Amino acid sequence: MRTDTSYRYQVTLNGLPVSYRVEVRPRRQHAAIQITAQRDVVVLLPPQVSPEQAEALLRQKAAWVTRHLTAPSRPVGPAPLADGSPIWLLGVPLVLRFEAGGAWHLAPDPDHGLVRLIVPDAAPPGDAARVARSLVQEWLVARAAASFTDEVARWQPRVGGPVVTALRVRDYKTRWGVARSDGTLTFNWRLIQAPAHCLTYVVVHELTHLRHPHHQDAFWRAVARVLPAYPESKQWLSAHGQELYH
Repeated sequence: MRTDTSYRYQVTLNGLPVSYRVEVRPRRQHAAIQITAQRDVVVLLPPQVSPEQAEALLRQKAAWVTRHLTAPSRPVGPAPLADGSPIWLLGVPLVLRFEAGGAWHLAPDPDHGLVRLIVPDAAPPGDAARVARSLVQEWLVARAAASFTDEVARWQPRVGGPVVTALRVRDYKTRWGVARSDGTLTFNWRLIQAPAHCLTYVVVHELTHLRHPHHQDAFWRAVARVLPAYPESKQWLSAHGQELYH
């Protein structure tokens, strides 16, 4: 099997013809399937995995692949925010409210189910949606960083293994977290919008990767030992993860 990224392979999954590419990534530790927003299917392989296993992986994940390829198209880019838009925080919808007066600033009020955006009286029409997107994301990223810090401190003693040396928050497009061999954990800030149990699952998942840098049986047994109900969170992210990008 060739592995240049321009060559496309064909496989039939659940009756659906699927075209895919294979990419070998030197720093990858396990094989993965990536489906882009344009529905381009890419199988990412570490150097030690034979390229012939790409098709076997696709067949193993046939239900997941075909579900994503046949799902209704989603709008490109995040939806504009407006007065009354829902802002999700740990699975709970808060209502965005535009309030006139004073300088631009965000005033989150989760206890009352609100996120208030103060809009200057002289603000040009349309500016509120643009500023709201920026300020809401900034607030959610900060909340995500604090929550991941707390969860790592809470769960690391239970998971055991190597010590976390650094914690970062990023805007990943196709992953929820990354564990590096040097002890650095990086998480997708968008998880702060998902139910709290999903954030906990990803933290335990990445902490476990510090000891088991793969997705073999030993890894999943270690996750289950600490978090027996993890399949519920894994299933939620598989079914609803893309909704966190709206």
